[in-house]
Amino acid sequence: MNTIILAGGKGERLRPLTLTIPKPMVEVRGNPILWYILNQLDNSGIQKVNVMVGYKSEVIKKYFSQNFTHMHINIINGGDIDIIERIKSVTSLNPEEDVLVLYGDTVSDVDITKLLEFHQKNAQLGTLTVWPLKTNFGLVELNDKSEIIQFTEKPRLDKWINIGYFIINKELFPHLNNFDAFADFLNFCGKEKLLKAYKHESEHYTVNNLVELAHLEENVNKVFKF
Repeated sequence: MNTIILAGGKGERLRPLTLTIPKPMVEVRGNPILWYILNQLDNSGIQKVNVMVGYKSEVIKKYFSQNFTHMHINIINGGDIDIIERIKSVTSLNPEEDVLVLYGDTVSDVDITKLLEFHQKNAQLGTLTVWPLKTNFGLVELNDKSEIIQFTEKPRLDKWINIGYFIINKELFPHLNNFDAFADFLNFCGKEKLLKAYKHESEHYTVNNLVELAHLEENVNKVFKF
């Protein structure tokens, strides 16, 4: 199976940290986000990884010239393009291998081995890992008379969000070519019932801004023990 890490993000909401480095190279306790992702893959027995770069790509290239040299890291610079074009660049070179796609700004303790086993047991051609949506706001519940009947502090909502760890079977590759945006491809797969959700309810952190980065800094030891 091919593995893709989407690492071309600019991280504009993380400035000034990302003025000179790409988003996946932002450090968490002394190591870039990519360090955590690569260790997770390495510990899962995945050694062949395609790192899709764009913004400040030379920083990532230099990093991998000195780190994770025991792994087979293929760095592909597609420039400023949509996610789907990055995926196509790998699937077109290796049309016979299914792919696992990870986001380069996400740190999670998803058990990749269990994810792959789950995918293999299901009939759908794709598996998308989802995580329960939580709100940072306290909710106020009202009755039909607009009377306040309950307060709920930062609850988990009855919704799920996409956190990557997306497995695409090679049978889906022809459909990739019908779309110019990854979101449109996902919507198509959803409507056609081609995807199965792998529910992950443990640790997950996506770093989009300085607040989320600080949150990961505080909790990263809950994710990885290495």
